[in-house]
Amino acid sequence: MFFKACSFDLEVVPLNINQMPTPDTCPIILASCHFNYNYKVIIDNKEYETRNIVLILIKDHEYVEVRDNKIIFYFNDEIREINKLLEILKGNDIITGYNINGFDFPHLIDRSRNLGIKKINIGNGNSNLYYNVAESKGFKVTKIGNLTGKILIDIMSIMKREDATISSLKKFNLKILKLEHVAKEILKIEKLEFPVEEMLKYWNNTGDVELRNKFIDYCSRDSELALMFFNEV
Repeated sequence: MFFKACSFDLEVVPLNINQMPTPDTCPIILASCHFNYNYKVIIDNKEYETRNIVLILIKDHEYVEVRDNKIIFYFNDEIREINKLLEILKGNDIITGYNINGFDFPHLIDRSRNLGIKKINIGNGNSNLYYNVAESKGFKVTKIGNLTGKILIDIMSIMKREDATISSLKKFNLKILKLEHVAKEILKIEKLEFPVEEMLKYWNNTGDVELRNKFIDYCSRDSELALMFFNEV
């Protein structure tokens, strides 16, 4: 049996570089999804296939672009962007990513609620997503609920485990769990750099095509790395 898997990554820009992003004030500016199969999209009555979809907020008219083996949806409305992301995630059996339990899902759920999105659902049932945070062995553990019929795999959580089921990972120095370190250590691939200052610069001028493309590549690499980890471990 073949299971459709999708890894995703969100980019949220804080109000300033010294502040963590909060769901009440900070929009989801960019989302990237990578698939282990050819995801089909119909644009202007023509069917395209891709392994990478990008959703990005701009302050101009909305459109769709097929470029560099990816399909990019440009939105000028965050609610439509989030609803498209929920639709994409719902169409998969396995959902993965790096620290999606710790950041991406909680921000997605809270941000959706702040925007008044009533249907926050990606499971096979009709119930809305929720999360709760508990403490286990000195660590905060986030549970994502109402994912009926889906398998959720947070790659960062796997990296934290020390049981025999992932003994193949013990040969690596995983004391630092930041994505850039783990990707370089295990996959031998560099994570792209795009500092918060540049994110803020893009959000202040979404028409800067060069900066926008750099931001897209940065986010796309992160979701791609997560899917590579999924295939590896």
